[in-house]
Amino acid sequence: MIEAFVLRNVLSFRDEVVLSFIADEGVGGGASSYCVEAAHGIRLLRLALLFGGNASGKTNVLVALHFLLQFMASSSEGESNNLSKGIALEPFILDEVSREQESRLELYFHPRNSTGGYSRYRYELIFIKEGVLSERLWVYRTSRPSLLYDRGNGEIRFGSALGAIPRAVRDELKVKTLRNMSVLAAYAQVNFANPDLERVVGWAVSYLASSNPHPQSIRDMAQYLWDNKDLIPRLVERMRFADFNISDIRPEVQEVDIEVPLPFDDILNKESEGRGSGAPPVRTIRKRMVRLLFEHEVQVDGELRKRWLNAHMESAGTLGLLNLFLKVAFAFEVHGCILADEIEQSLHPTLLEDFLDHFLYAESDSQLIASTHLDSLLHYVDAIIRRDSIWFTEKDEEGVSDLYSLMVIKGLANISDFRKAYRDGLLGGVAYV
Repeated sequence: MIEAFVLRNVLSFRDEVVLSFIADEGVGGGASSYCVEAAHGIRLLRLALLFGGNASGKTNVLVALHFLLQFMASSSEGESNNLSKGIALEPFILDEVSREQESRLELYFHPRNSTGGYSRYRYELIFIKEGVLSERLWVYRTSRPSLLYDRGNGEIRFGSALGAIPRAVRDELKVKTLRNMSVLAAYAQVNFANPDLERVVGWAVSYLASSNPHPQSIRDMAQYLWDNKDLIPRLVERMRFADFNISDIRPEVQEVDIEVPLPFDDILNKESEGRGSGAPPVRTIRKRMVRLLFEHEVQVDGELRKRWLNAHMESAGTLGLLNLFLKVAFAFEVHGCILADEIEQSLHPTLLEDFLDHFLYAESDSQLIASTHLDSLLHYVDAIIRRDSIWFTEKDEEGVSDLYSLMVIKGLANISDFRKAYRDGLLGGVAYV
């Protein structure tokens, strides 16, 4: 689980901001499963909702977190790092000083450990566009951090808390750690196992796999349901809220003929043999595809009939809700985190409220970080939603984004209608017209 995410000089965030999941001891409301007791008795929230005007920085929080998870775990998923690309995350570029300064990301997190509990770690990355300046990882065996490794100036220094690492492994890690990749990503390529590094890399991979802030394609959803058919009955029950006529969902495998370009050598051979016809140089192959079908119950002349419709014929709201529930199912499975940008897209407020209720009342340690413009959700503060889960982004005249918690607002105890207070500008983070 994520405890805190720190950004400085990243995208629209010039100054340091912190997104914290530590539960405030003075806050009540919400389900008992809303908080999870992680390492050292730290209680962590499972939800963060980001409110704010357009272009205020909400999406940038999600983008920066997804980047950091990808940076920590990318090579462990088989992705190649192109040395010439550098670091693909921009600093604050609206003033001459910041664009030349280093950027910093920091993550406090709690992976599950072999005993069924949690371990606490801190990861820090300092970088410029050309590559990494510093990378450090700590573990909290007690309340004090112990260094696992410290990377900087072309060297990697390993702390005693990491345990013994053979000289050959140290040398291999140094060679494999390119300037635009993490020590963790390099570790995943080395034939050596260390409990702490295994735990951190495994956690980052799980969180990365579940955290893509963009919606899944219909094809991806169909494939996931084909591989997890046991989810369908529960999904159908939930989808009835989106369209009362839906009575079943079925992923179906079919083989289709598709045209693909010929290899370049084959094109040259055809032309040299005088067989070029002027038609596009393509060949036909058969490919296995999984499509998604929805069964609808409808009344026809007073009789109940069932009709199957392709997913492409369904509404954006139906597909959006299915996408969210599939992301939740996967996050529950891998103990991951869902990032959702403008989570309310194409969804009726009642459906989104039901979704949040479903997520928060589940016995799980998965987390959800979502941006939203749906201020009606503020009606549910202290009921479904805890007030320490509410965050705001706001941009000043210099183009600098700020991120702050509802908990820092003065006079909070005197506010009974949070939506009205938000619309009246008392909480900030609102678009002024």
